Amino acid sequence: MKYKNYPLYDNIDFENIRHLLEYTVSLEEKTAFKYRYEKEIVKISYNEFKNEVDTLGIALRNLNFDLGHIAILGENSYRWINIYLSLLVTRATVVPVDRELPEEEMLNVLISSDSEIIFYSEVFEDFIKRNEHKFTKVRKFISFKPWIPIEDGEEFNSDDKFLKLFDLYSYGKSADRSLYDNIVLTREDLKLLVYTSGTTDVAKGVMLTSGNITSMIYGGLSLAKLEGICLSVLPYHHTYASVVDILGGLKSHSTICINESIRTVPINLKEYKPNYIFLVPRYLEVFYDRIWKEAEKKGKAKLLKKMIPISNSLLKVGIDIRKKVFKSVHDAFGGNMKILLSGGALLRSDIGEFFDAVGLPVVIGYGITECSPLVAANRNEFYDVHSGGLALPNVEVKIDSPSEEGIGEILVKGPIVMKGYYKNEKATTEAFDGEYFKTGDYGKINKFGQIFITGRKKNVIVLSNGKNIYPEEIENYIAAIDAVEEVVVYSSENAKGDETSLIAQIFLNEEKITALGIKENSEKIKFITEAVRDALKELPSYKQIRKIIIRDKEFEKTTTKKIKRNVISK
Repeated sequence: MKYKNYPLYDNIDFENIRHLLEYTVSLEEKTAFKYRYEKEIVKISYNEFKNEVDTLGIALRNLNFDLGHIAILGENSYRWINIYLSLLVTRATVVPVDRELPEEEMLNVLISSDSEIIFYSEVFEDFIKRNEHKFTKVRKFISFKPWIPIEDGEEFNSDDKFLKLFDLYSYGKSADRSLYDNIVLTREDLKLLVYTSGTTDVAKGVMLTSGNITSMIYGGLSLAKLEGICLSVLPYHHTYASVVDILGGLKSHSTICINESIRTVPINLKEYKPNYIFLVPRYLEVFYDRIWKEAEKKGKAKLLKKMIPISNSLLKVGIDIRKKVFKSVHDAFGGNMKILLSGGALLRSDIGEFFDAVGLPVVIGYGITECSPLVAANRNEFYDVHSGGLALPNVEVKIDSPSEEGIGEILVKGPIVMKGYYKNEKATTEAFDGEYFKTGDYGKINKFGQIFITGRKKNVIVLSNGKNIYPEEIENYIAAIDAVEEVVVYSSENAKGDETSLIAQIFLNEEKITALGIKENSEKIKFITEAVRDALKELPSYKQIRKIIIRDKEFEKTTTKKIKRNVISK
């Protein structure tokens, strides 16, 4: 953790994404993207990428396929990014669809978003064909599928309802580009319609303008610097990936390496040797567990535990031995990793402290889709793994009705805040307090201006004695117990409906429980009861767990790996 701030990084605030792309291409030519095709690594330069974006953009504009709402449904790929940028630099509004949604929810997003064109990958061809009759507003279905493009002289029939992406590229190469070049883009243009996947609420369509997006990129890159090579892992339908990772990476002139699946992350870390990676806390938890598991397997766990405090002590006097002493950990991340960027949920503080201790600082950001999505970020050389960081310099953040501890709802005002929820005036009105957007998150701000998140407003437990409990705080303590895989804390109620005491539902890691020699259920209960009591011993009595329920299966989650609290059987 570092506690000395410094001037903001130099940055440019662009009018629109086309200007951003033109700027980054004007810099020194280098590789923009790398991805695996069959067994080969394909490299795409910045100029090649812009040429492909322009080619598809020309085709879309000449055919008026860039009007209205246009959905992209597919797995992470270079082609997804290429379509996404081509739509952002034309007149379209992009609807990134969560590919992991159940079919009915996916249909709901495609239909309620009023999408008129759907780009889809081969994986979803059967889904599209089976449900074609339900898409009454869709004018065209365009497949990513790498069919052979039309030959020179062959006629391109744009009247077909089902088209091939590569046919559009072929058409764009020979079409007049004047209409494309003369597109007028403004900060008020609606560019993204993103459907949230909340843990308790029905998904809402968040409307983000060109100004929202470029303002967020400007503010975010004023605080945190992205340099070198990125391994792009998170799903592109999520704004954390599509805006912060992709657009932030392009603005920073990075080389973005596209990861195929969660299984290929370790392989690609060694292949691409990235300098930074965007992750959500769940991924960091997996890395953390693997590191300790590997250390145990090789008989080096005791040495690792011993060296961390020694390294920390040396670091305080200016001696940094972390890369050498913890070489095996650095090698697991490719050997060149400088920062791990985390967002999307609260990170367990012990995990953040561990990675910092071994020389892989976790730079945490705080945000919400409605704010494009970044509200605050830690800095490369001024960070605290317990904090969401500093508010973006072009944003106002305040705490509403703070308690004695300074805790209240986080409100945000500025150019990053959404235009509203699509076709939902009631929800839009309820989401604002004057000009301030109500995030629904509780937190506080310290003397350095750093924001600390305590939990979601909707999750706050108000006990009958008047005490406010933020379950996420207690869950983080319990989750740090080695054998705990997942935990949710909630309250019991008396006959009057008053919340009286705390209950924890816990899903244990059976492999770790077995390694401890625990077999019987009664032994599990005794072990976890004592472990929870020890983990919470520094907390006041009203924050103590009075009842523990051991689950036999994982909690149900959203596609962003957040536990669905509203479906937990109490």
